[in-house]
Amino acid sequence: MGEVKRVYIRPAYRGEKLGELIVACLETIAADSGCRLLRLETGIRQQPAIALYHRCGYEQCGAFAPYSEDSLSVFMWKQLNSSS
Repeated sequence: MGEVKRVYIRPAYRGEKLGELIVACLETIAADSGCRLLRLETGIRQQPAIALYHRCGYEQCGAFAPYSEDSLSVFMWKQLNSSS
């Protein structure tokens, strides 16, 4: 199991699909290391990030340790396979 902590694209580079490339690279590294599940937490006001993760196949889920349910947080996960 792994956790994506931050994906940030500088404003000048947004709209170029760099977020998708970064997430795909993180997924490949994780899968190649034997990780089969990636999770993340982001804020409810981070709508571009939430949209990015949805485009990359992440689904919303409940809070996971060490987090608690929080009305200001969105929790997401994605099952990986060996060729993510």
